Amino acid sequence: MDLNGPTLAYTTQPSDVTVNPEGTATFTVAAEATFSGNTGASDSGTITFQWYETTGGGKIALTNDSKFSGTTTATLTISDCQTPSDNARVFMCEISYTPGNEYDSDDKGTAGALNEPL
Repeated sequence: MDLNGPTLAYTTQPSDVTVNPEGTATFTVAAEATFSGNTGASDSGTITFQWYETTGGGKIALTNDSKFSGTTTATLTISDCQTPSDNARVFMCEISYTPGNEYDSDDKGTAGALNEPL
C-alpha cells in the first residue's frame, strides 16, 4: 500500500549571475521533501533534478555536453559563456520525488510527491 507522499519545496533558489566572456556560470538549487502527518513512512526516496532552458515556446531539457554539466543534479554549470549568444538566457530547475522501492520488505513505501513536479 502506498502512503501519502511528501510535499516538495525549494530551500534555495538559483540567483542571476553575470559572467565575463569565456567564463563559467554556476546555478545551484536545494530542495526538501517533507512528510507532514505521515510519521510511519520510511523515506528511502530521492529528490531528482532536471535543468531546462526556458524559451518563448516553453522549456527545453538540458543534457550534459561540452557547454552544460550537472543537468540532472542540484548544480548546473555552463562553460565558455559567449556574448551575445549566451546573453539573457533563462534556466530553471524542476524537482521531482522518486519513491524508494520498499515493497519487497516489511517497511512502508511512499507515493510520489503531492505537488510534483515543482
